[in-house]
Amino acid sequence: MRLQRLRVFATLMWIAALAASPAAAEYVSFYSYGDGSDAEGQPNYYGAAPAGPYAQMASMQGALPDPALGLGPAGPQPEPPIMDGYGDPGMGFESGYGCDECGGYGGDCPSCGGWGNGQLGGGGMGFGHLMAGLGQCGPYENGECGPRWFDVHAEALYWKRDNISRPVDFTSDGVAGNAPPFVVLSTRSLDFDEEPGFRVTVRFEVGAISAIEVGYFAIFDMTAEAHATSDLDNLFSVFSDFGNPPFFPGFAETDQATFHSIRYRTDLQNAEINWRRQWVSLGGRLHGSTLAGARYLRLTESLRHITRADTGAMDYYVGTENNLYGFQIGGDIWACTLPGLMIGGEAEVGVFGVQAKQNTKINASSLTDPLLEEAQGDDVAMVAEGGPLVIWQVTPRWTARAGYQFLYVDGVALAPENFNTRAPFVSSPGLPRRVKVNHNGAALYHGATAGFEYIW
Repeated sequence: MRLQRLRVFATLMWIAALAASPAAAEYVSFYSYGDGSDAEGQPNYYGAAPAGPYAQMASMQGALPDPALGLGPAGPQPEPPIMDGYGDPGMGFESGYGCDECGGYGGDCPSCGGWGNGQLGGGGMGFGHLMAGLGQCGPYENGECGPRWFDVHAEALYWKRDNISRPVDFTSDGVAGNAPPFVVLSTRSLDFDEEPGFRVTVRFEVGAISAIEVGYFAIFDMTAEAHATSDLDNLFSVFSDFGNPPFFPGFAETDQATFHSIRYRTDLQNAEINWRRQWVSLGGRLHGSTLAGARYLRLTESLRHITRADTGAMDYYVGTENNLYGFQIGGDIWACTLPGLMIGGEAEVGVFGVQAKQNTKINASSLTDPLLEEAQGDDVAMVAEGGPLVIWQVTPRWTARAGYQFLYVDGVALAPENFNTRAPFVSSPGLPRRVKVNHNGAALYHGATAGFEYIW
């Protein structure tokens, strides 16, 4: 037992002596850093490549010393490239995207400073040292062009409805006669202001470069209104063809009136689920993704037209509801600029089936009971969304984002376009009212967005 202990002790002493020898220091240099020094500050040297079965290893790691001669390697050699599992040059030092001049394998490259295209944004641009320095001042573990990823995304929307609808005229000042009416109230009188909304997206990884995203956004109570007044009781309605025969002098509720108004309101809700696959360009400067998924969009609207005259009054309400179900494709693209800062944009487009419905309710002085009408129909619609965005990584977990977005919907029922201009009153001569739904409208929403992305 004592003899075994002595043997173990002697072996340990021999290993310790070998580790402290100068030759051992040269062996350690094979695991040195890219600045030419090892963990103990020793210089990094490489000798000529040995012959025989070690030649391939030498080509990847530098020359090995020849133990048979008892000599270490001699002569300075360049830092070896980092190899992947297939023996090909791998990712660059730290940043992970090789420099076009040095390969991004460390050292004092005048183009990238040893940090590769992850700091340059792709290709040698002569300011690699600046980018490398900036990259160390922030939470950019993967360099400037680290992959974009998030688990949850939330942002505030500040959008407006741009186009109202096809023009619909409601009121003229005076009788039209043979000339075109002098219109003082129409859908052209309306102008929506920006209204707040929100968007939330949750992301689930399903692979190294793939994810499932579930998102929802909504904007409620977008409202626009306008009115016209006359001290001379000189407002005439579209129901009487603006006071022309055979309706002259018009209807008691709507003509020779003192006050006409319209109020337009719209709500927008959206839910979608998408499969997204990411990609990175060869130089690492561009990042992007493609997506495909299903989307549901709900657009509801209402228009209220109120008239007051000395002889009567009317309250006309028309509401529309659109439910869109469909498939969409799209993607995004980002360009790396400064460390942590990306500028890009995203877009989605899809074809949808739409279920459209309109309902009308009219209260008037000459009507004993409210007039109720309803119609519905199915058709095909289109939805497109996109816009420019900027993201900035604030911390390793938090990223700020801001941009401007556009949403276009075509093939839907809009409230103004379902306003029936046939007079609903009992005293109305001429053709009866036809009840139908018009789902050939289009709507454009746009506005600013600002929020954050978060990684668990």
